[in-house]
Amino acid sequence: MQRFSFGLIFALSLGLTAANNAFAGDLNLNPREQNSDIIVAEAVKAPSSQFVSVEHPTAGKVNVVSVDGKQYLEFGRDFQSDRGPALRVVLHQDQSVGLQIQPDSYVSLGELQAFNDTQRYLIPDNIDLAGYQSVAIWCEEFNATFGYAPLAK
Repeated sequence: MQRFSFGLIFALSLGLTAANNAFAGDLNLNPREQNSDIIVAEAVKAPSSQFVSVEHPTAGKVNVVSVDGKQYLEFGRDFQSDRGPALRVVLHQDQSVGLQIQPDSYVSLGELQAFNDTQRYLIPDNIDLAGYQSVAIWCEEFNATFGYAPLAK
């Protein structure tokens, strides 16, 4: 009888775990992922580029997307950067970005929203992308480039 009870409990446990996993697989509880899937469906994407580490590990894809006549930089789900103070996303004039950057060589698109995952940065209408060859994650406080990616043309 004990064998039967143990077997029944074990089988029920496996069944509940499988059912829970199947249910959880269909249910996306991360609204950020849901939103990014919806946004990506509406976007017209250009070719992607990969981040290259400079001062700190930085990785992932970035590309320029157009949505409703506006241009954005979009970091892929694989984007990752080390944590740091005053991190900014900047468009840089050169294709590769060194450790320190000069004030007249970039334009800031704002503070880094997150250290990983999908995110977007509006490129203002007055910015001509032809004048910028890369995007960088830059620490304003220490003038240190964490990483950069050449912009695909």
